[in-house]
Amino acid sequence: MTASEIKDVTGYTRRQVKYSLNHPSTPKKDISRPWKKRLDDEQLKTLRQWLHEHPLRREVYWRDFQSVIPGFCDIGIDAINTEMDSLGFERRYPGKKPRTDPSIRAERLKMCREALRLFPDPVNWVNG
Repeated sequence: MTASEIKDVTGYTRRQVKYSLNHPSTPKKDISRPWKKRLDDEQLKTLRQWLHEHPLRREVYWRDFQSVIPGFCDIGIDAINTEMDSLGFERRYPGKKPRTDPSIRAERLKMCREALRLFPDPVNWVNG
């Protein structure tokens, strides 16, 4: 059957019929999307060892790993983020601010005045 005959039978335009004959019936997988960036085994071992050497190292910003960990100067932040996620670490996000309305503000002010009445001396503020 030619495109013109198919057009007459189906009711589609000739252009639509030609397109459907020249292209696959199902869309292909999107190959253009890049894979997640990963570190090789040696770099991952170095990262894990560096993180577990001292608890304070977990407080370092992930974006600073490139300048802090030896040999990581040419590693991208996307690869570091991917591997930190795979190691089970999570980024810390600031919590939400507490709700405030006039009644809550009044409660807090009352609490502060009571604390000042009980502990008027600033030295006692620290020690309670």
